[in-house]
Amino acid sequence: MANFLATDLHHLAGMVKHRLKVIQHHPNVINGCLHATGLTLTSPHPA
Repeated sequence: MANFLATDLHHLAGMVKHRLKVIQHHPNVINGCLHATGLTLTSPHPA
């Protein structure tokens, strides 16, 4: 994606949608990003 040059907004939107679909099928990408930042998908439980 770093070397991507969109010719118009429609082209850019299509590429973003495609990349998001790819990421959906590879949860390790999301988990790796969350782990690197220390964030989680769960909220803290109230006391």
